Amino acid sequence: MKIPALLLVGSWPPPLGGVTIHVSRLDCSLKAAGIPHDCIDIRRTRFVSLLYAVARHEVCHLHLSSPRAQLLLVLWAACWRTWSVLTLHSDLNRHRGIRRQMVRLAVAICDVPVLLNQGSFDKASRLNRRAVQISAFIPPADIDPLPAWLQATLTEHMARYRCGQPVIATNAFDLAYNADGREVYGIFDLIDWSAGRSLALVISDPSARYEAEARRRYAADEIERVLFLTGPHSFVAVLAQVDVFIRNTVTDGDSLSIHEALAQCKAVWATDVVARPRGTYLFRRLDEIDPYRPAWTGWAPPPTVEQLINIYHAGRNSERHRVS
Repeated sequence: MKIPALLLVGSWPPPLGGVTIHVSRLDCSLKAAGIPHDCIDIRRTRFVSLLYAVARHEVCHLHLSSPRAQLLLVLWAACWRTWSVLTLHSDLNRHRGIRRQMVRLAVAICDVPVLLNQGSFDKASRLNRRAVQISAFIPPADIDPLPAWLQATLTEHMARYRCGQPVIATNAFDLAYNADGREVYGIFDLIDWSAGRSLALVISDPSARYEAEARRRYAADEIERVLFLTGPHSFVAVLAQVDVFIRNTVTDGDSLSIHEALAQCKAVWATDVVARPRGTYLFRRLDEIDPYRPAWTGWAPPPTVEQLINIYHAGRNSERHRVS
């Protein structure tokens, strides 16, 4: 059987997260567009099999979070004249020390680095002239409903605490801290902020680690208006039912959740740590947020898949790719 020219390397759900959702939707969109390709899930594939697959394809698109893996696979692709596309799903300067240098070297060596925000793109352009800025957002083909028990819990929570006030939603793939020890998603600060305003807060918490830590930190009455939705579920389905989305992160790439919320005409507030999509209200401190401000309605989906397909075609037409 003939090997497709394109290989996608990344992680597929479960668990659900920004990167796994992006890779899964890209996979589905390429199938819908009739673009033949193979897929390698790095968590479910032996390392030797991964190396063999990269060597056999003309173009590989890497979606990896590990700086060491990014650099190793970019170098391996170069050895086999495989055209490498590397998407950085976080800010270019997220890491420090040797890990930052690995990322920068991977960006410099790969054929096309894909950056998700303007700040990272500006830095990457000085390392690699082929750097491009492309949004990570790919619209879902459909919205999966919440599991029945989660939907019942959300409905009951909103009926009890909405009371004519906006319901706030946020999400976090897992409890995480940055190199400075700051909590990446700002969940606990958001809990305090919403409690001080008697607002209902819904937290999409698939790992359940935020709920466990919150119950350790707070008394039951301090978080009575906070609902943790744990286990695998669609955050898009949650957004459809709330009023405001807040992304209180200390670092970011191109948040899929922001695009999902804008697409559903929800008011979106996000920290100004990176450039945000048009229509996002920016803040530096939580007390700058006005939860009653109306949503912006001029959002349009970015042409993410079309832009990536153009890059794949350029790779196949390049003299650098391996000739079978």
